[in-house]
Amino acid sequence: KEAIGNKGVPGRWGGDEFVGILKASGEKVREKLSELSAAIHDASARKKIPFTVSIGCLDLSRQQDLSPLEDLVSLADQLLYRSKGEGRNRFTIA
Repeated sequence: KEAIGNKGVPGRWGGDEFVGILKASGEKVREKLSELSAAIHDASARKKIPFTVSIGCLDLSRQQDLSPLEDLVSLADQLLYRSKGEGRNRFTIA
């Protein structure tokens, strides 16, 4: 919640996955995701508990049409798995 601030809403999505909605420009989203990734990496190092973060982000301003919510979440999920497949500790925006 702290990383998203008052411009968005985070929520749990399954076991160890989370979903968030953030109203911001593409550059601001990239900045927030970088901050979030760095904070998680730092927390992992401080606590000596190895964990990674992979993020899939769907920029709705780039979409031709606003599909049903389930389809949008599915697209973001595909981006998440792309991040995981490319080495984790990264984010993918489309």
